[in-house]
Amino acid sequence: MVKSLKTNIYIHWQDDDVQGEMILDEQHRAIIATINSFYYFLSQGYGVQELKPTLELILKYMLFHLKTEEGILMTTEYPHIKNYAEIEKKTVDGLKKTIQTAIKYEEPEEVLLFLKHWWKDHLREHESITPYCHEWSGEYCRVLDR
Repeated sequence: MVKSLKTNIYIHWQDDDVQGEMILDEQHRAIIATINSFYYFLSQGYGVQELKPTLELILKYMLFHLKTEEGILMTTEYPHIKNYAEIEKKTVDGLKKTIQTAIKYEEPEEVLLFLKHWWKDHLREHESITPYCHEWSGEYCRVLDR
């Protein structure tokens, strides 16, 4: 259990986190809010078993977000899309495994550590993908001229 918290926020949203693509920024804020809610509930004494729905929400939202980014990057012909898809799969699989372990051994702190590391890595990854996201037309499908 998380003890003696000085704040109810685990990951602080910062102005530097803004990528400038509205849908991605909104999704990033939602992921951070959900992670912080998980942290808050832990600080209130909820056990990992009680927080399974929150963990499922974090996992589903992360997958939703990564698929959104992948879709955007595909439409902008991002040259490293295969690498992005591999990182995406590794991330989701890693989170699933971490959640399973946390539930089995009642160690929710492991999930928090995973998510904090993921967030830092994800922001670093945005250094290369954000320029491509800015090229996005707002559509997932292109109409080809015939």
